[in-house]
Amino acid sequence: MKTLTVFTLLCWSIGAFAQNLDTLPQTEATQTVQDTEKTDFPTTYQLKGKKPIMARITEDFELRTAPECTSEKTGTVIPRDSIAFIYKYFPKEKCWATQYHNQWGFVSDSKVFPVSARSVAANRYDKPPQLKSGIHPVYPKEAKKKGVKGRVYIKVYIDKNGKATRTLVLKGFPELNQAAIDAVKKAKFKPATRKNKKVGVWVTLSLNFK
Repeated sequence: MKTLTVFTLLCWSIGAFAQNLDTLPQTEATQTVQDTEKTDFPTTYQLKGKKPIMARITEDFELRTAPECTSEKTGTVIPRDSIAFIYKYFPKEKCWATQYHNQWGFVSDSKVFPVSARSVAANRYDKPPQLKSGIHPVYPKEAKKKGVKGRVYIKVYIDKNGKATRTLVLKGFPELNQAAIDAVKKAKFKPATRKNKKVGVWVTLSLNFK
């Protein structure tokens, strides 16, 4: 069975994890709401008064005008690894009501990773780590027989030597998680750099079993 692996940078999230992560300080959250109250979007989707969550967008994504994945695009593209503010999760459509540079729209939950302002500051780098070799997870036979498939999201610490030394499964499947971890630890990376010095950073990898 062909396995597609997608490498994505720190850091994204699923709706289930957002409630457990730090939100922005009250002053910043209040300012963000005030800057955009002139739009109808917050009123339409009942966002007024909600504290935004700071999130990193893991892939280039163009905001959509409505929660449905078939809705029109707004024309505003959020570049990969940019910081945006997410306000409300729509579980049925699997997307977030999102604000980026005073533009409103919806982003798929698979492209969003909530972070705290503190973690963003601690994980700065000039150049992100780069994958030097492919990541090739072995599809477990039992999982394949049971028809278990989907993405496993793993938070990985890549040290100064380009080795994946620590891992944390953010979302996955009991039958697939260990296979994903094993594959990640075998991969080779070019470490991130800051001011021309190698630094260890946390990133998020997405491995798709299908």
